[in-house]
Amino acid sequence: MIFKFKKHFCFLLMISIALSSCAKTPESVTSSSENTSASYVNCETASLEEMSKNVDEYVSTLGELELDNMTFSEYLEIDIPDYVPTGKYICPDNFQDNYAKIFSYYDEDYDEANAVDDGTTYPTGPTYINEEKNLEMSIGCDGFFSYNKDFDSQKYYNESEIVETYTASQLESCDEKYKLENSSSEISVRNAAELAKEFVDDFVKNNNYSNEFVVSRVMLCETDDGYFYEIGYTQKVDGVNILEYASTYDESLSNLICPTVFAYICSDEINNFCVNYYLDEYEIEGEYTEVFDLVETSEYLSQKLASKMNLKVQRVALEYCMIYTENVQEAEDGESYREDIAPWATACSYDVYEPQICWVFYFDETPEGEVYAMVNCEDLSVTYVDNT
Repeated sequence: MIFKFKKHFCFLLMISIALSSCAKTPESVTSSSENTSASYVNCETASLEEMSKNVDEYVSTLGELELDNMTFSEYLEIDIPDYVPTGKYICPDNFQDNYAKIFSYYDEDYDEANAVDDGTTYPTGPTYINEEKNLEMSIGCDGFFSYNKDFDSQKYYNESEIVETYTASQLESCDEKYKLENSSSEISVRNAAELAKEFVDDFVKNNNYSNEFVVSRVMLCETDDGYFYEIGYTQKVDGVNILEYASTYDESLSNLICPTVFAYICSDEINNFCVNYYLDEYEIEGEYTEVFDLVETSEYLSQKLASKMNLKVQRVALEYCMIYTENVQEAEDGESYREDIAPWATACSYDVYEPQICWVFYFDETPEGEVYAMVNCEDLSVTYVDNT
């Protein structure tokens, strides 16, 4: 049997490729193991609970640091969870089992006859179309879900451009308003973020979705016919952010898998929403209660970056960097489930991931131009990503 991408899943993979293929190997990151060892000894650890309680103090302290190559935004946002579980996570295989309940939640006139699964798409699960309402939904075994209402994917995906990007730290106070292409009134950037958050929170609550989401950025976009908003989300598992911006220039990150979650607002409501997978706990062994102190880690990162750089940190977060390790489901012929069904998929049912815990310093979150650095909380190895 030949399997093929679900329509929107293919688009997600293209996004991942576009973001990662432009990444540059940084000449500006030093790589001396002697420097790493020396700095490693000098970095002290701090309680996650205490750091999360004192975010404002960290914002103030970081703002006063005098570093050769890094400064911190006056609107600096810091995300520190109270604790971080350690162990492994797995991609599920049964999210599509409740397709009728989920589809009917978004269409009060749900008709089972319009839910079709021909068995040739991956992730496995049906697609639903209500032509009268111009509504289409699709669901997949690994947590994939897409929702489209009055949405022209060709137009908004491929025939538009980004006008402005607003990061999470800007959203609460951003009241700039725009008349969207199909809206009856102007909608502010802040209200667009609130609408997107309400939709995804409702999605999680009513569909028993294992992970949660926060709005990470809002993009004002434009077509020949007017404006619309694209929303980016950070996915969280056990209260910890999952790194969402991919890069593949470093071979050590070839198995780094980043979730893709987005929404489009072209009218007075969410017109498009898509998530490509979620993760369940698999083998949780314990938890981190302390990691390297954020201030000392910032100073360490500055030491590892070349002095010629002039970077401004907009956001810092302690995040999971999900590393694919194996697929644990075996097919009848002895080949792995992944190789037999979907060797090309970004994520696949029964994939197992072991997260690396990293401080992530975000310098620029412009789509297809993200710039950030990761500092591994196990060995203080530094990875610098430039997707411009």
